[in-house]
Amino acid sequence: MGHSKYTWSETKKDALQYDTDEFDSEEETDMEADIDYDMLFGKYLMEAAAVGDVDRASRILKTFEYETECLNEIYNGTTVLCAAAAHGRRSIVKLIIDHGADVNGEDDKEDTPLLVAVKAKHERTALLLYDKYDADAELTDKKGFDAFYYAARGGLAQLTRKFIDELKFDPEKPYGPDSDTPWHAAARHGRTEVMHAMLKHVPDLDVTSEDDESALDIAIKYGRLGVCATLLNLCRHADVNRHDMDDVTPLSKAIDAFFASPRGSARSDTALAIVKLLVSKGAEIDMKMGSGMSALEKAAKMTTSATDGRLLDLLKKHSFAEGMGGRKRDLAVFEADVKM
Repeated sequence: MGHSKYTWSETKKDALQYDTDEFDSEEETDMEADIDYDMLFGKYLMEAAAVGDVDRASRILKTFEYETECLNEIYNGTTVLCAAAAHGRRSIVKLIIDHGADVNGEDDKEDTPLLVAVKAKHERTALLLYDKYDADAELTDKKGFDAFYYAARGGLAQLTRKFIDELKFDPEKPYGPDSDTPWHAAARHGRTEVMHAMLKHVPDLDVTSEDDESALDIAIKYGRLGVCATLLNLCRHADVNRHDMDDVTPLSKAIDAFFASPRGSARSDTALAIVKLLVSKGAEIDMKMGSGMSALEKAAKMTTSATDGRLLDLLKKHSFAEGMGGRKRDLAVFEADVKM
């Protein structure tokens, strides 16, 4: 038996036309019986959505006779609207919704178009869905995370601010099995603008995670210098000498981060800059910790001929300056003494 191969073409009149080649069987005379219009509708509309081809999408919508529910069907794991949101195709998003698509219609992962846009960091698309089409920001994915959490983690400051101001989302709300909060997630990923947006809604800047880590601890751990500066340069700033449950201070953690970084690497430079910042903001160098050592003693113990000596030099200079005339808080003094 021969076989048929149908190809899509669009005429100037926006009519459907199916062409065949290698059609040589007398038994296959009814082409209409082989055409799955729903499949073609979804396939070609999805392709137009992915590349942002508004003209083509409009022609497809005009050409086919379809039920509105077809716009919410899942094709290859996603809906047309979710596909457009994932690629930041705002014109397609507007077109599909204006033709009747459900603004909260989920894909096979139970993600809504808003969640898809936020996860992909398409803030303008997310704002369109939320502001113009009233997308439900409280719906969650399979893991229990909503658009607010992903906006904070992804650095979408404008959207984060809107969710807090208009929907009263809590930056300290725990999410998921690890009870991660938007506040701590933003610190982990270095989202300085987001943290500024959340600041007035976080009464205690030293609020800790389930692992007893504050936002400052997390920023030090992941080398987020900008977040550290944000938390320490405010009138209401984080506690630079906070002891965690193991009696370890932020300065001690910064020292660990420095020596854990490859010598002379960008990571070690960042860790050294964080140490300078902590010292300039009042971190105690000679205060004993749970280990029985001070930060200066710990740095001296960890410094060898094979390790970077810049951090120990910095702490020695600062300790000497304290003894000679009181504490020096100006970061510029230490940056002039020790090359980053």
